[in-house]
Amino acid sequence: MSHYIDQLATSVVEMKVATVSTAVKTAAADFAFTAGNLAKAAKAIITFRTGGAMITFDGTDPTATNGHFYAANTTIEVFGNSRIAALKFLREAGTDSVVTITLEK
Repeated sequence: MSHYIDQLATSVVEMKVATVSTAVKTAAADFAFTAGNLAKAAKAIITFRTGGAMITFDGTDPTATNGHFYAANTTIEVFGNSRIAALKFLREAGTDSVVTITLEK
């Protein structure tokens, strides 16, 4: 059991939480990941803790009609460094969304 925990601890690069309000948030800037840790990331685990959010994977700004909607209490995995660096979020409707992103190498 401890071997698994040790493995997990060495694969986590960094974890950040941000509130997605009216402005578009990017994984790189608004979640305050360091450039070095973002460059190491091969996988992102994203949890939409409260409120839903629109998300894009290609660097375009999400809108009510552009992007994918994820409801509160949803967790997704995103693979690929360029895709992770391009992530953008926008809250859905009028409810702020608290989003947790864990980067793994």
